[in-house]
Amino acid sequence: MSTSELGRKAPAEQAAWAAPKVRYLILGVLVGCALSIPCVEIVLRLLGEHTTSNLVGLYQPFGRNGYKLSPNFRGDTNQLVGRFSVLTNDLGLRCGKNSRRSGTAEGAKGILVLGASQVYGDGLNYEDSLVGHLASLAGERGLAVNNAGVGGHYLENQFELTQWLYDRGVRPTHIIVLLDPYLIATAGSYNQAYVGSDGVLYEKESASRHRLTFWLKRHTVTYARVRNAIIRLQPNPKTDLTSAVVRLYSKAEEDGYRERTLQFLKHLSAWCDERHIAIMLVYDPGVVEFTFDPVVRLGRSAGVDVDRNVPYRAASSAAASLSIPFQDSRPAIERESLNGQPLALWDGWHYSAPVSATVARSIWEGITSAPSRVDVH
Repeated sequence: MSTSELGRKAPAEQAAWAAPKVRYLILGVLVGCALSIPCVEIVLRLLGEHTTSNLVGLYQPFGRNGYKLSPNFRGDTNQLVGRFSVLTNDLGLRCGKNSRRSGTAEGAKGILVLGASQVYGDGLNYEDSLVGHLASLAGERGLAVNNAGVGGHYLENQFELTQWLYDRGVRPTHIIVLLDPYLIATAGSYNQAYVGSDGVLYEKESASRHRLTFWLKRHTVTYARVRNAIIRLQPNPKTDLTSAVVRLYSKAEEDGYRERTLQFLKHLSAWCDERHIAIMLVYDPGVVEFTFDPVVRLGRSAGVDVDRNVPYRAASSAAASLSIPFQDSRPAIERESLNGQPLALWDGWHYSAPVSATVARSIWEGITSAPSRVDVH
């Protein structure tokens, strides 16, 4: 055998000799990781960690393939924004620990607040949320506040829920609608979702892998710890700007936003007028509006002309056309920003507890400064 043949054969023999060792090494690492998970789980539980319900059972099918919160729900979850609990009353309205009474009883006189996840209070305990703070302020005057907000709802979903609540005895004297940019942009649309048999929202009928994920979330504390640690090493998912965020503030979309919001408000206003219910609108800005330069840059790179005032102008113009009282929350949030308070939770979109309290005070000041809107005496 020639020297060249030996040279060619040697690497092949070395690879064949090394391959089993590499396989054993990989197998050893995998087995080590698998065995370490129960150990980590035990340590975390000894340190006081506990599993959460992960809000399984929170939702139920409703309306036109839509959804709402389940009645008398009690659960908690550990998400990227932190650990928080969710309670609902007899009608499936989110409430606090001290107000788990029938929505019918509390709704006899008072305020019904409509909106999406900001109103629902995603990431916060009810008492720390915007509506929770508003309910506390109103409660000092003997006025009840019911929270109809549901994460992911559009205005049409909220109106459908409002009609259902009214038919079941909730008779508010006033309705406050918190309009965020997403609600304004999706006015006239209806959000549909698949609710699994486990009371969890899915984009489509849930697959087995989704069920496995939810099992791990509910029965282990390690899953949430590892998931949160991995995701926090990456860029903030909600503050990473996308074309969808840019579209919310596109000048080219403003007329469409205004017209669709106006049509919805006409529908809501007519329904409320027949029942002698007053309406108040509040602009609920996106946190990106207070650091808007990145949106401008992304819009420029996509050839989209953006303006932070587009959703506000569309909603305020529609409200003015119908003479509906309209309040802007941005000045109050800007003051909070100047005080150095964080505006949002870690997800970059939902208000922090201090900002939620500030917006609630601003809304309450708007209510009490116009006694003709809401009788607080």
